[in-house]
Amino acid sequence: MFTPVKTLLPEIWYASFAITEEAGGVEGTLNIQTTDQFGRNAGPAEIEIQGPSARSSLITNDDGRLTTKLPAGHYEVRAHYRDLEGVAAVNVSPSSEHSITIRLLPVQTPQPHSRLLVLATVLAAIGAAAAIIAVILFARHTSPPRPLKEGHEPPI
Repeated sequence: MFTPVKTLLPEIWYASFAITEEAGGVEGTLNIQTTDQFGRNAGPAEIEIQGPSARSSLITNDDGRLTTKLPAGHYEVRAHYRDLEGVAAVNVSPSSEHSITIRLLPVQTPQPHSRLLVLATVLAAIGAAAAIIAVILFARHTSPPRPLKEGHEPPI
């Protein structure tokens, strides 16, 4: 409690306090297990945890397991291992232990066009252009000759 005293001299007030953790704690424990699409342990996987009060990147053990403490709240957990990826959501409660298993599935990435497909497309375009030119030349060659204009021939 502070009550100002009106005086002309400066007054220095000292206070001390201690921050203590609430009984029971505000953190929960999260156990994460990563498996591949066949149910086998996948690791070491990269884990990204995003929530209202925390964002962290961690790595699981070689067997795909990880245990971490998080403040209470709702989290999205993303896991990456080689070309596999998985996502899970979890609510962490104070002083409790939660376990989740994230099943990692192959990542669908767009594949670049193969050189063979590009070459086939270019050759098809060249072939179509050659066919059009051949039809035009053939049509000119087989068409009847044009009649000459009638006119007076100079005397010989």
